[in-house]
Amino acid sequence: MSGRLSGKIAVITGGASGIGRASCLRIASEGCHVAVIDIDGKGAESVAAECAESGVETLPLKADVSDEKDIESAVAKVLVRFKKLDYLVSNAGIEGAMKDFGETTAAEWDRVIAVNVRGAFLTVRACLPTFRAQKSGAIVLTASNYGFVATPHTTVYCTSKGAVNALGRALAVELVPDNIRVNCICPGNVDTPMYDRALAMQVADPATVKAGMGRMAKPEEIASVIAFLLSEDASYMTGAQVMIDYGETSRPGPVWPSPSW
Repeated sequence: MSGRLSGKIAVITGGASGIGRASCLRIASEGCHVAVIDIDGKGAESVAAECAESGVETLPLKADVSDEKDIESAVAKVLVRFKKLDYLVSNAGIEGAMKDFGETTAAEWDRVIAVNVRGAFLTVRACLPTFRAQKSGAIVLTASNYGFVATPHTTVYCTSKGAVNALGRALAVELVPDNIRVNCICPGNVDTPMYDRALAMQVADPATVKAGMGRMAKPEEIASVIAFLLSEDASYMTGAQVMIDYGETSRPGPVWPSPSW
């Protein structure tokens, strides 16, 4: 099958829903073979089946990105199946508890950092030997505009996404000699199950709030940027934090509904 990403191999974590699912479907539509990794194994299988309708090969895998042996085993299975790896979309992430910082437990803090930051570290590290051996590769890390702005009750999440942005910048500099590009996407409000869960922890009536918010991104809009960053159309881009937030971070005022306002 022909396409901008034709014949390439991609690993996408958090691929069973939201931005991850949309990204799997988008790059599959452009001819890329896809390994769908998610802690929800059944969800990964479902998305892989959808991707296969585009005529590409797929591999669904259940793995917890915060577990070192789990993610290394998953990437090893990808390499056994496909023999190479061209792209990584490190997308797996959680919102964690949206609550007053003083009431946040150490366990709640640790879990968000484990998935959002440690998970990105472990996933990139598992793929890196292959990229380096090939002297090529493109990596996209899913960060957030909450790595740059904040609202009450989002401290842990903001911290984790700020760390992902820093990780992306540092990796980009370190990996230039290996011809490996690393970029971060920083979405704003995206209509996903994760956003719905986070909003439900913040307000009593999420549906009413969403109805009054106006423009929200569709996961497919974020996926289109990811596909661009993986492709040769972005061959001179590395170390970028790409805002996809409809101007949220450029305007004054709250970027998230909060019961404290």
